[in-house]
Amino acid sequence: MNWSRVFAILAHMLSVMFLFSSVGAADFGRLQTFAGIDPIVLWRSPAALGDGMTLALGGGSPQSARALAACTADPGARVLKRAYDTARITFSKDGTTRTASIVEVRIADGKYAGCQGWVLDQQIGP
Repeated sequence: MNWSRVFAILAHMLSVMFLFSSVGAADFGRLQTFAGIDPIVLWRSPAALGDGMTLALGGGSPQSARALAACTADPGARVLKRAYDTARITFSKDGTTRTASIVEVRIADGKYAGCQGWVLDQQIGP
């Protein structure tokens, strides 16, 4: 028996089980643009998303916003949506405070597979 192959298969099975157990109740979706912004930014935290939206909509510094980002992804990237990790954020545009639903996602495949961050709920499509 090739024990190294057995261990490799078991390790793969455990990593797949961990991926799905760590996302809890999850479903797949695809990232879509919001307000024509491309590429799509996955933010490090809910607070970073709120600050990033305020910077982006208020004409703030791209360097400041970049520091808040976990990664970027192209529209259509397949993601795991962490159903239990939803929140609401508040951001400002032109002095008006707005509230939005956000969700944590993990990119499932492609160049940025594994990147995890927060996006607006309406940026997740079928």
